[in-house]
Amino acid sequence: MPRQKHKKATVCNRVRVCGEAALCEHVAIIIRPGKLVWQGDIKVLRDEGAIQFDGKEFRALEPLFLHLTGERYTDLNWL
Repeated sequence: MPRQKHKKATVCNRVRVCGEAALCEHVAIIIRPGKLVWQGDIKVLRDEGAIQFDGKEFRALEPLFLHLTGERYTDLNWL
């Protein structure tokens, strides 16, 4: 799967492991011009938990991404 580009931030893409698709376990969210705004382990999401950040709970990576990048109404089909 080719890397997807977005005008504002970068997130981990899917990787292939032993012929099966697997999601990254550790993610960094970086905004331009290369500022790291969050990095962490996302295995808790696989276990139906939540990422705690900034006094809020995020049960998926997309809401955390939007919260950190300041975008509220963005098309995430590129993810």
